[in-house]
Amino acid sequence: MMIAKQAYEDFICELGSAKPTPGGGSAAALVGAAGMALGNMAASLTVGKPKFAAVEDELRGLQSQAAGLSAEMMALADADAAALLPLTKAYGLQAPQEEKQLVLRQCLHDAAQPPLNIMRCACRSLSILEQFLAKCSPLMISDVGCGAALSRAALEAAALNVWINAKWLPDQDEAAELMRETDAMLAQYLPLAERIYRQAAERVRP
Repeated sequence: MMIAKQAYEDFICELGSAKPTPGGGSAAALVGAAGMALGNMAASLTVGKPKFAAVEDELRGLQSQAAGLSAEMMALADADAAALLPLTKAYGLQAPQEEKQLVLRQCLHDAAQPPLNIMRCACRSLSILEQFLAKCSPLMISDVGCGAALSRAALEAAALNVWINAKWLPDQDEAAELMRETDAMLAQYLPLAERIYRQAAERVRP
């Protein structure tokens, strides 16, 4: 299943079904991709206007980064689903306990990686959205704020998907390292998401 190629309606139907994939990580990735794309739209509707000529080169550079991030998160939607399937099978594995634990450890490690990367992408997206907020046309500020809201949702949703895998990891050192990285990202970037959203709201509310 290629989530990135599915119609929205098909993806939502799959998401609400009894199938184990796609799940929260894939949904977080697509929400994050949409958030970054909204920021890119704001820049697209700003560049080329004489009033913003002084920041046009900067915006074009940011647009290239934003497009790359959106594409990366779309790919991570598939990566998350692909990593989750072996884990669901591992729980039902009929094998000696030691062998099963080794398989589970690897599957849990693998399943934690896509949502961790989604979080990293969401953090980078928020850094770009902060610059879009400062440089884009005031007419597009609501879209930048929407992008921040979606990026925040992706960040928090992906964190939950890292944690559920870390919780059952037999390797406590690896689990602790996952917690350290996710906590650090949340501590730094949730306030940034809130600040972008609040500033956008202040500028567009009548």
